[in-house]
Amino acid sequence: MIIILIVILFRLPKQGQENNKGFTSTLPYSLNNGKTIQLKDFTKSAVAIDPGVVTLYKNPTEGVIFYNTTGRLFSLVLNEYDPDEFNKKRPELEKKFISILDISQTDACLLNVQVSNIGAVDGSDLNGKIFPLSFCK
Repeated sequence: MIIILIVILFRLPKQGQENNKGFTSTLPYSLNNGKTIQLKDFTKSAVAIDPGVVTLYKNPTEGVIFYNTTGRLFSLVLNEYDPDEFNKKRPELEKKFISILDISQTDACLLNVQVSNIGAVDGSDLNGKIFPLSFCK
């Protein structure tokens, strides 16, 4: 089953588009409303691909961005416990997310995305809380 999941990820139909950076392959992403948006093929630049999880970005001071293939969920997890610092760093990680997928904020709001902290410090006001992207209404 693990091998099948990885094979499916790599065998998704790819469509090319020319941009100022050269050829880029994209992945069609079907939304719940039946529409489809094109995401930059994040599997090509993934930090890691493990069973059920594709790690798109990992930085010890900023956080991690990953995609749960089973739940079709993007997660942005900040390495921050202080709410003020979390709110300062959150937009930076969100911009990184948009850049990796090469999509607009409007399209990002259509995706299944959650933002949280790593939740390892007892007593942090952020522990256990899940947020949407800050720019989504």
